[in-house]
Amino acid sequence: MQQQVHRPLYRPVMRCLVRQSFVYLDTLYAIVGVDPADVLLISGLGWLTGADTTFPRPDETEDQAEQLLAIRRPEPVESLAARVALSEDEAAGRLADLETRGLVQKTPDGYLAAQTLLHGAPMERVRREVFVGVASFLDELAALGVQLPEGQVSAHETRRRVARLSMRFFLDGGVPDLTRQLGWSPQKAVTFLGVCDANYDALRASPELSAQLARSQGLVPDDIRHPVTRTALAKRLGFPRAVTARIADELLADGWLQTRGRGGLIAPGHVLIGEDVGAVAQLAWDATVAFVQSVHRVGMPMPRTAWGRRSGGVHNIPGAG
Repeated sequence: MQQQVHRPLYRPVMRCLVRQSFVYLDTLYAIVGVDPADVLLISGLGWLTGADTTFPRPDETEDQAEQLLAIRRPEPVESLAARVALSEDEAAGRLADLETRGLVQKTPDGYLAAQTLLHGAPMERVRREVFVGVASFLDELAALGVQLPEGQVSAHETRRRVARLSMRFFLDGGVPDLTRQLGWSPQKAVTFLGVCDANYDALRASPELSAQLARSQGLVPDDIRHPVTRTALAKRLGFPRAVTARIADELLADGWLQTRGRGGLIAPGHVLIGEDVGAVAQLAWDATVAFVQSVHRVGMPMPRTAWGRRSGGVHNIPGAG
């Protein structure tokens, strides 16, 4: 997309992306169940089977938009598994289970998300909540000083299109990148990101610290971020405590997490600025640029960058051409 250069906003943007990922996960859990791998598969089908018809066409009417978004093509297991960073065997087994549950439909050419899933009241609630989450994410980017595209684009079915693009965003930034970069399972990646996100809870709860966090363009020191217990982390993620504790112990043993106080967990600064997380943060920036341009193109309102916070062009996201 762009030549990779040092951008101090990579990691703060990654922090915002992680928060948005959990908003997205929590909404999808309500209809898919608390399993990140299943959410990846549903997201993959939601995006890949309709990617060609997501963006509005010139002079498109409301009826044409609805008809366009209804066009989908099946996705083969092989390409879907590669897109969501799962093995073909695991993807096939999970898809068979999702089919039994009525969430996906198998065809001779591959899989589709089930019609009952796409058009039911639960999915409409997901679209609504994802739309609100995206608006909050854009506000956070603007507060950091990211220059967002200007001007309002007129488009039909904006909420449906933003939800579909959010599926691509979830696939392009964060969880799948960690699974590919580090060979982790989606559950392990979500657990690590859950600790990273929870470490900022106390800052978000304080009006003064929250304002500082919103403006912070660097790494927040370890002694300011607060540890999270295994029990609180399990509740946050929706995982069984035993599973959460086991994964946390693996991350501790490998040096990805450290303990603080009486059993608290923290992702230390030297890990967050390390090469592996740094590579994921760069991918997250590229995914964020593509996502912001895409949602602007389908009619998502853009907040104005906070006065005095503009980044001098280094972190500008122009409108899509």
